[in-house]
Amino acid sequence: MMPIEDFVAELAELDVRLSVDGERLNCSAPNEVMSSDLQSRLAERKSELMAFLTGVAERAKPAVELVRMPAGGDIVLSPGMHALQYLHRLPPQGAARLAGAGAQLVGNPAPA
Repeated sequence: MMPIEDFVAELAELDVRLSVDGERLNCSAPNEVMSSDLQSRLAERKSELMAFLTGVAERAKPAVELVRMPAGGDIVLSPGMHALQYLHRLPPQGAARLAGAGAQLVGNPAPA
């Protein structure tokens, strides 16, 4: 029997979409793909597929929960965000967007 990761990859190539809803394994696939052989393979590996998909969903959860700020609240911006906000306020046709900086390097660079 092939590893569950390979089986899920094979299903993805066939455009078979799987999801877990409580104790149910939901499956969506094109009609020409969903053969009786595939249905029996899915049925015999249902618990393994559900465990795999649940584990993937648990690993995909963010390490830090994002919290929505209330409307009108003060937001602390990083220096990079301040710079982007400044650039966003500039007129698109203005020359200020084209301003840049340059540097001249003198000498031979040392090999890394």
